[in-house]
Amino acid sequence: MASKDKWNKHWIEVAVVTSKLSKDPSTKVGAVIVTPDNRQCSVGYNGFASGIEEKEEEWNNRSIKYEMVIHAEENALLFCPFQKNGCKIYLTHKPCHRCLIKLVQCGISEIYYLNDYTRTGFLDIWNKHAAKVPIIEQVILP
Repeated sequence: MASKDKWNKHWIEVAVVTSKLSKDPSTKVGAVIVTPDNRQCSVGYNGFASGIEEKEEEWNNRSIKYEMVIHAEENALLFCPFQKNGCKIYLTHKPCHRCLIKLVQCGISEIYYLNDYTRTGFLDIWNKHAAKVPIIEQVILP
């Protein structure tokens, strides 16, 4: 196995483990930000903001959930203590257009994801910003 494939597999697996911390009953998303030389900087998972009680009825009400949830990518970016320029991010799911915009703005240069996100909206916005990231690649685990 090539070195890049080995690292991609490792970091995707870390994102999967991190996703298990999410209390979302329908979609658990994990993210790992990694330096260009493969050192972990930050992790994140989808959840409500710190200090807000995560009640089952709010998770099950999509209109409330979508307004309350901070995406895994956002949490990883918010808690990353280092400069993110040139870093890579590994995700359990392809980022939505809003998260992709934030990743581009923060200087993330490589995006790797495990699962396609089935509800991708605003494809024109997604494609515009995706053109600014040198590598966006789906990782296939054996």
